[in-house]
Formats: sequence, structure tokens, C-alpha cells
Amino acid sequence: MSNIGDSQCWTDNPLAQANLYGFGRIAWNVDLTAEEIALEWVRLTFGNDSEVVEAVMSMLLTSRDVYEEYTVPLGIGWMVNPNHHYGPSVDGYEYSKWGTYHYADFKGIGVDRSAATGS
Repeated sequence: MSNIGDSQCWTDNPLAQANLYGFGRIAWNVDLTAEEIALEWVRLTFGNDSEVVEAVMSMLLTSRDVYEEYTVPLGIGWMVNPNHHYGPSVDGYEYSKWGTYHYADFKGIGVDRSAATGS
């Protein structure tokens, strides 16, 4: 998935460019691993300094887990700030047109997604 916006580096964050690069690389070679693609991108973007390569590779290859840990705590919903998704927000999309994500009240936690009575 790409998130091309109107910022100078398209994705509003230099490290997010790695996703766009990865999409293009995997389109041409489905056998590449995430590690191979990330290493290519880091070297092309930041050079070959081993400390830089190691630090950026570590950030890229653990970023999904880190993102999930602060935006989907306990697996109960997607809790981010609307419009930019940088930073957690318990009620970020809770009352938006996109619908409820975690809905917690005195009766419990969760959203009724059933066909009969849910959203």
C-alpha cells in the first residue's frame, strides 16, 4: 500500500518512502524478501555506512509491530489521529463517519458487526 501525498517526499516521512520503493520492487520480483528490499532502499537512500544501515534497517523491519502496539492496543481497535495517523488517539475515529472501532461503555467493549443488528 502506498500513501502518496503532496509533501516534498510524497509520503510525508522519508522512512515511509521505503514502502513505496518496496511496492515497486516486489512488483518486478516477487521472490525478494523484505530484508533484501529494505537493504537496497537503505543503501540507495542513506549510503553504505554500516552504523546507519544497521540503525535504519532495524527501524524499518520492526516498524509494523511498533505501529500496531500503539495504534491497536490489546487488539481492540485502530486508535490514531484522524487525517494523518501519526500518534495514538483513543477516540480518533471513534465518533467519525468511518464508524466506531473499539466502542467501550459500561456494558463491555467491542462493536456489534453482526448482519442482524450490527454495523
